[in-house]
Amino acid sequence: MDHYQAVLTYRNIMISCLIFLMLLFTFGLRALTEVGGEAPLVRLESKQIEVSEEAILRLILVSAPRGLRRYDITVSVSDSSIARICSAAKGAAMDGLLFQVLEQTEKAIEFRALSLFETRVLPGTQNAALADIRMVGLKEGQTQMDVKVSEFVDDENLNVTPDIELGRLKVVATSTGLFAIGDLANARRDLDDDGLYEDINGDGKLTPEDVFLFAFNFDNEVIQMHGEYFDFDGDGDVDFDDAATLTRLIEEDHPQKEEVLFTRTIRLGSQIPETSSGTERVDGRITGLNLVCAQPLTIAIEFENTSSVMLRPDGWLEIRDITGETIRSIPIEAFSIFPGKKRLLNCIDEGAKLLPGKYLALGIIDSRDGVLIAAQRMFEVR
Repeated sequence: MDHYQAVLTYRNIMISCLIFLMLLFTFGLRALTEVGGEAPLVRLESKQIEVSEEAILRLILVSAPRGLRRYDITVSVSDSSIARICSAAKGAAMDGLLFQVLEQTEKAIEFRALSLFETRVLPGTQNAALADIRMVGLKEGQTQMDVKVSEFVDDENLNVTPDIELGRLKVVATSTGLFAIGDLANARRDLDDDGLYEDINGDGKLTPEDVFLFAFNFDNEVIQMHGEYFDFDGDGDVDFDDAATLTRLIEEDHPQKEEVLFTRTIRLGSQIPETSSGTERVDGRITGLNLVCAQPLTIAIEFENTSSVMLRPDGWLEIRDITGETIRSIPIEAFSIFPGKKRLLNCIDEGAKLLPGKYLALGIIDSRDGVLIAAQRMFEVR
């Protein structure tokens, strides 16, 4: 009896093992057939860029044997002092899918995408762009780019683990040997061999356009990193006062007799200091210039009569874009003002709302005695 039971137990064990092997073979063969024996492969491009240059690193789905329904991925830069992550956008392969950035720092960005109705990335898809990562180079060097996949769901709603090919980002000096400001590609030039780069736009001369470009870009990371070339007032910092000094350099090279180039660049959020024509004929000053609202565009100018007689000046307000081009000109009708008094002038433009960005407001009061009093302020429309 004991021998019979042992034989029966052994037979049952063998049958169970055989059934297990058959199931394993059946489902394994199915998996090999459906997946092709390969895991999905995701690759982050490697690239070389210049200091201050922006570039796109493409996150590529090299192969997707079973398609892709949704994903959650984090891309990070190992050394954020060499390059910074700016943004992430949906790649061409994800057209029709929802895309969302979950969290972003200068070092890392997490994003995800999904299809609510049908798979957009079909089984067998190859070399499809999942996302475009926008980077900016900060200084020379090389850094590893890392990719972490938290979720990768295929066409059968299975969360699989793809193979990852990491990228590297190399940042080199600009081709000019100097550095670019914003979108400008020309070399910055030292016009008088004093170690300062007065020629901001690289056209070989110092003009008001250089002041505008510098004033709108002085907080650029590259300028701040090379502040010794742009510290025009010599105080050790790069700020609006350096733009004011650059303006005075223009006045020294091109002295004005009857018109005034504003002698101070205004800090955002601060009181506007006195402006003058640089002559003894000054009879007023602009003591305030503030953005009231963006639509309709309304800017308030406060003018003070510092002369000993009543004035009846007029003037205009110019709105200039980042290139220095005047895009709006708002007339200021003649007004009467007694000596020692102030007058608040509301300049209203009924035109289309300004696009988001940075602008410069330049208020000019004409005393009608051959003297123009001016002040400027930068403002931003969000």
